[in-house]
Amino acid sequence: MKTSSLILPSKAIGEFIPARRDLFRRAAVGAVGLGALALAARAQAVTTDNIAYGTYVAMTVTNLQSLATDATDPFGGWQSARVDNQTTTKADDYEIRVHLPTANTAPGAEYAAFVYLVPWVYDGSAWAAGGNFGTTTLPTGGEGTASISDPNSMKGPIALPYKIAQQILQGWFTVGQMCGGIVPDGWSLAIRNNTNAALSTGCVVEYRPITYTNT
Repeated sequence: MKTSSLILPSKAIGEFIPARRDLFRRAAVGAVGLGALALAARAQAVTTDNIAYGTYVAMTVTNLQSLATDATDPFGGWQSARVDNQTTTKADDYEIRVHLPTANTAPGAEYAAFVYLVPWVYDGSAWAAGGNFGTTTLPTGGEGTASISDPNSMKGPIALPYKIAQQILQGWFTVGQMCGGIVPDGWSLAIRNNTNAALSTGCVVEYRPITYTNT
């Protein structure tokens, strides 16, 4: 019995060898690419998102201490100094804590104090308020009194309910929460008291910057 073997013409052999080489080359490149992807995925897997809290800063509240209750619109209120986030701190967010002791007086019809936020924009040379009190009295960027109407164009308010005489009003919120997730160039606060009780001494409004990092 004869055994036959396949003999390729020289032209076919010449075409076959480069094709094999190209196949091996593509396989090698693919292996390198997969290896690079695996290394990249491993590098991404070891990164960590962190949140860094700054130091609490007590705001000046001279005109907030003993703030009288006011049930008539426009309401007598308080405004804080502006906090600059554009030229100095550049935090991702700020958390704010409010602590308001009250006099020993029963609640009134609205039984709450209200905290507002005023966004500020810095154009490189001057500050402009991004909200107002709803009256002819505009935010000044400095601590002092305020004449506040409702409605107005400030952000908020955060309500601090007053349900029993001499209750301490406390609240916590963030600037990003008040401004739709974005911290403006600067910000300030305003508070009106509709509890039917005057605020006492010992009022505290403080904030601290929050910064997010990835390592």
